[in-house]
Amino acid sequence: MIRVDTLPESRERPAGNHARTPMTTLISIILILLLSQRAEAIAAQQTNPQPTLANAGFESPRLLDGWEIVTYGARVDVAIDDKEVHEGRQSLRVTASEASDTALGQEVC
Repeated sequence: MIRVDTLPESRERPAGNHARTPMTTLISIILILLLSQRAEAIAAQQTNPQPTLANAGFESPRLLDGWEIVTYGARVDVAIDDKEVHEGRQSLRVTASEASDTALGQEVC
């Protein structure tokens, strides 16, 4: 059996008045919690900035300033390339005459 209750005529809400149902209250609470968590995350980022990479764009005049290179396999040639640029004035070109596995990295604290 399905039961449907309705408000008596005298208790109906006027048109345009938004009713607070348990669902809208729950959604409001969830949105407030999510927004407050986001605000806390933004505040934490501003007070505790994330570490950044040294010489991230390879703009330093010293070739691998701040970077360590590890190669497994054939020897690689590493050079500054001012023709293939993504950001800034230059990029880093890594080439090898044979198959090689090369990684560049740096310690971030």
